[in-house]
Amino acid sequence: MPIPGYDPTDVHEITLEYQDDPPTVLDSSSHEQNSDERTESGESGDTVRDRAHVAVVADRVPDSVSVRESDLPAPADALTEPIELVGFEVIDGLEAIQLTLAYDPAALPPGASPTDVAVGFQTRTECEQVPSAVDLERTTVTAILTEPPAWGTVVAVHAVDDEELVGRIE
Repeated sequence: MPIPGYDPTDVHEITLEYQDDPPTVLDSSSHEQNSDERTESGESGDTVRDRAHVAVVADRVPDSVSVRESDLPAPADALTEPIELVGFEVIDGLEAIQLTLAYDPAALPPGASPTDVAVGFQTRTECEQVPSAVDLERTTVTAILTEPPAWGTVVAVHAVDDEELVGRIE
């Protein structure tokens, strides 16, 4: 998925997939991955789904930059298991990071709007939400950052009722 306003050939992408087995990190690339075997929603058949997708626009993205499952417990309002962003602090010439997380809408509290979802950066004591956009069809939430995150663990959470946090990224 390209980052709006950036040339797709300048984007380095990393995807963490999961199925019934533990998650697998797909090969990262310097441009968007296209595969006839995966549907637009990131699924191949009904068994594989993207858990996290990270797109980075930067002068240089070291091979050490990756995504993986986090050892931190999920916060109470989490709609996903925590994902750890590894090595993002050493990216040279960062212009943008797009984080897309798949979430389970059934995990929303009763009466919550399906759009009340945000990307949250998990610290040891709290989860800091950032402006995010929800794709209801794909059940994903996306945030675009222009600087490296202060904390490396992200999770999709039930968003606070704040118009600045929940919206639409075009």
